[in-house]
Order: sequence, then structure tokens, then C-alpha cells
Amino acid sequence: VEGKRWHIWDEVSETSPAFNFSYSTNPSDALAGYLLDRRFGLGHFIGLDDLDLASFKTWKEYCNVLIDDGRSGTMKRWEIGAVLDTVQKGSDVVSMILTTGRASLVPLGKKLGIKIDQAETPSHLFGEGNISNLSIGYLDVSEGSRPNRISVNFANAELEYDIDTVTVEDQ
Repeated sequence: VEGKRWHIWDEVSETSPAFNFSYSTNPSDALAGYLLDRRFGLGHFIGLDDLDLASFKTWKEYCNVLIDDGRSGTMKRWEIGAVLDTVQKGSDVVSMILTTGRASLVPLGKKLGIKIDQAETPSHLFGEGNISNLSIGYLDVSEGSRPNRISVNFANAELEYDIDTVTVEDQ
């Protein structure tokens, strides 16, 4: 049984996007459709200009990758088949869709974009050679891409090498 039909971006142009009215089980399509739908979603608050379409496309492609289904076949990495038949807060619906596709909605400049929860090459390596007296520094970057909180887990010798966490918040 197919569910709600959304306006699905055809992925041809980010500057003049075209949409098709169709059904999709892809979490990226479901989230974009929900965010933009003025009747059943958050379209009165979020518009097309508020979304970073490139990150939605990347997430869609990630969700559509075929993986081993454990029965000598393949399946898409992530699909959604949710039923929204009760009144729910918009943030709860958004969270449910994001969780289904292992992603987060994040600010990318002045737009909302997608950050996929996936294995990546580490961007920083911290060790005894570059940390002294638990001090960490970083180069100043643009406000939109600078973290506002950094947490570091480490084996603390004072706690018999149990894992300890230090969190620093940007003021």
C-alpha cells in the first residue's frame, strides 16, 4: 500500500528546482516533502529557499545504496513506511524521519541541511603529542561552521585509566 504522495524534487537543478507529485519510501524525500507541505507538514514555516538541496540529494543517494539483505539478495540501505495518523508535534515527525535514515537536520549557513550518521575519515587526531594539560585549540573558522560545544573522551590516569569526558562550551 502506498502512502502520502509528496512533491519530490527531480534533482536536475538546485537554482530552479522542479518537483513531481509522487510516492517515495526514501527518508530524504519524505523529510523534504514534510518540511515543505503546507497542509500536512511544516510548509507554513519552512520554504524551498530554506533547504540545502545538495545535502538532501546526498542523503537520498546514501539511503538508496543497495546492501546485502542477508538472504542472498539486496535491499536499499534505508526506507521509510511510516503512518502519521495522529496529531504529533512537527519536531517529533522530523526526528522520526531523520532517525529512520540515520541523519540529522543541521544549519548549513542560512539553510537547513542534512548530516548523515556514517563512517568517515577522521578529521582530527588527538593524542599525547598534541594535547598538553588538557588544552585543545583550533583555528578560528566562520561562525556557521564552528562547533559550539566540544566533548573529548580520554583514558584518565587519575581515574585508573577509566574513560573520562571533558566538555568545553563556546561562550
